Amino acid sequence: EVLLHPTAAAPRLLRKSDIVQSLYIRSQFQRRGFGRAAMSYAQSQCDQLRLWVFQSDRRAQGFYRSLGFQVVETSDGQDNDYNLPDMMLCWRQAHG
Repeated sequence: EVLLHPTAAAPRLLRKSDIVQSLYIRSQFQRRGFGRAAMSYAQSQCDQLRLWVFQSDRRAQGFYRSLGFQVVETSDGQDNDYNLPDMMLCWRQAHG
């Protein structure tokens, strides 16, 4: 499911069920709140979201952690296309 389609500035967020498959922001529009807006919209549509990031991508980890995501699994990268260590992060809607 494409939640937001890339126009000149808009992010592209691809989600299948509760898994965020990709979030793409054109480089000239990064760090301007577009990614946060896309993820906030996705969070408003789901009780839980999961996604994978590379262990070396500290910037992405910080971004997702600032949105409430937590590491739930790590991998040596054997199962991803790049054979790079990665981690699954999960966010759950707070209830009550």
